[in-house]
Amino acid sequence: DLLAQGEQPVKDLAASFSVTRPAISQHLRVLRDAGLVAERRSGRERRYSLTAEPLREVDAWVTRYARFWQAKLESLGRYLERHAPRDPDGG
Repeated sequence: DLLAQGEQPVKDLAASFSVTRPAISQHLRVLRDAGLVAERRSGRERRYSLTAEPLREVDAWVTRYARFWQAKLESLGRYLERHAPRDPDGG
C-alpha cells in the first residue's frame, strides 16, 4: 500500500513497520524477484516502486475462481435449506 502512493526509499518504508530494516530489504528483494516492485538506485539510496501489472493478472485469476466458488457455495446453501433437518424451536 505504501508503494501504491509512489516511489519510496527503504528507510521510509522501514519506518512504517516494527521490523528491522534488513527484514524490510529482504521482503523487498522477494517482491522485486517476483516482479512486483522495481528498484532504482539514487546515489547510496535504493528506491522502490510498485509494478502493478502482475497484480492485475493475479486479480483476474482470483476473480475467475471466486465466481466459481461463489456459485458452488450458493448451490450448497440452497441444497442445505431444502434438505437440512428443521429445528423444532424454529432455529
